[in-house]
Amino acid sequence: MMTRIVRTAYLGLLVLATGCDGWTTPSGPPASLDAELRQSLSRWGTVPIGSTPAQPPALVDLGQALMFDKVLSGNRDIACATCHNPVTNAGDGLALAIGTGGSGLGPSRTLGPDRQFIPRNAPTLLNTGLGAPYLFWDGRVANLGFGGGGGGAFQTPAGNQLPAGLPTLLAVQAMFPVMNRGEMRGVPGDHDRFGNPNELAEFGDCTPPPRSPPSRPRRSPGPTRPSIAICSTTMRR
Repeated sequence: MMTRIVRTAYLGLLVLATGCDGWTTPSGPPASLDAELRQSLSRWGTVPIGSTPAQPPALVDLGQALMFDKVLSGNRDIACATCHNPVTNAGDGLALAIGTGGSGLGPSRTLGPDRQFIPRNAPTLLNTGLGAPYLFWDGRVANLGFGGGGGGAFQTPAGNQLPAGLPTLLAVQAMFPVMNRGEMRGVPGDHDRFGNPNELAEFGDCTPPPRSPPSRPRRSPGPTRPSIAICSTTMRR
């Protein structure tokens, strides 16, 4: 029995010595994690994000104010930043978003009485404005110009009712949550958090326009904001 144990130990040491044959001591310090990451990314042709055009300070301030202002919602109880919270990576950390009528922020946000979950999650806004050709998994909001400005080549569920002059795909997408009943607009009979009637909710809904194939841009100047409002429910799946 002892002989078998000794023989097994000897064979194990022999295998270990064979495996270590050719081992060389590193001549210098190991490469940093950053260097290894750069080398790995270079194999895929990945390049750094280029500098973005400077934005007018007044426009930046206005965008920040609107992002956090609940007055954009029909019930004055939810802002864009409620579901796209900077603390949770410009999202909300939920599988399904909770719109107007809810309370709280992030993963702890709860559904309000007689409300339903939004049938999709709130995607992060990080890097979304850098020129992506489409938003959402089905490409329902797309920039058929494949560049910074759409030039009238945006395709959305609003069809030819999209207003003219929207400069980027992210600006186009920002039109819809405000007009969606479940997200920010509210339903008929709602009262805002101050007890006032919800005016936005009183606009009626319309039959959504047919969606064109992705290869066919729809070009047309849009009408007034209420026309967008009454067709906004087409954003929901």
